[in-house]
Amino acid sequence: LTLLAMLGISVLFARRAVAPIEQSYCKQKQFVQDASHELKTPLASIRANLEALQTNKQETVQSQEKWLGHISHETDRMGKLVTELLELARADQAEQVMALEPVCLSDLLERALLSVEAILYEKGITLGEQIEPAVSVAGNPDKAEQVLRILLDNACKYTNTGGHIEVCLQRQRKHVILTISNTGEGILPEHIDKIFDRFYRADDSRKHTGSYGLGLSIAKSLVEQMGGTLSVSSIPQKITTFTVRWERI
Repeated sequence: LTLLAMLGISVLFARRAVAPIEQSYCKQKQFVQDASHELKTPLASIRANLEALQTNKQETVQSQEKWLGHISHETDRMGKLVTELLELARADQAEQVMALEPVCLSDLLERALLSVEAILYEKGITLGEQIEPAVSVAGNPDKAEQVLRILLDNACKYTNTGGHIEVCLQRQRKHVILTISNTGEGILPEHIDKIFDRFYRADDSRKHTGSYGLGLSIAKSLVEQMGGTLSVSSIPQKITTFTVRWERI
């Protein structure tokens, strides 16, 4: 009985030890499959447009601008995807230690907001700002700005036309809290836990909006490298809020 009990305990601990490795392997396998699928789409489009060019060899370059334009567009899409994949690969390097320095989030946020003004105007989105001055955290200026731009771009993309975005940056005791909220369809409860997964899109109809579902994964990884946390909450058909929390310096 003792031997059987020891065997049972050994099997239990062995399964617990192997579970994270198995989960990591499954995620890696799924990531490779998703990346391959995303690369196939622009490649297929480029090939189709090249075949269209080859069937009209006697035409001038100017008359073939339509097909060349499609090829250029898909090439840009592939370039964006490869860049994001490389960013994720760098973020995944456990041995990589980000050099941290005092970063003024207030200034970075103001600059990032200026970059989306045209999008807000085009979609008729109103913007509310509550930004405390001279709010600083330990981070990397380029990476922190990248996080802000990803979150603002995500908010602009999924805010309904004529909707509202609210940005708030403030100190709360020992922390610095950044919240970016937007009106719109929101995120259903069953999708909340997966929203930071790579290549994940809650709505299949948004697969061809130019987004590969990598931005939020990159943002979360960068925030964690800078010692912060990134979370999301949502009320479907009302509002979605992304919250970044840093330690104050």
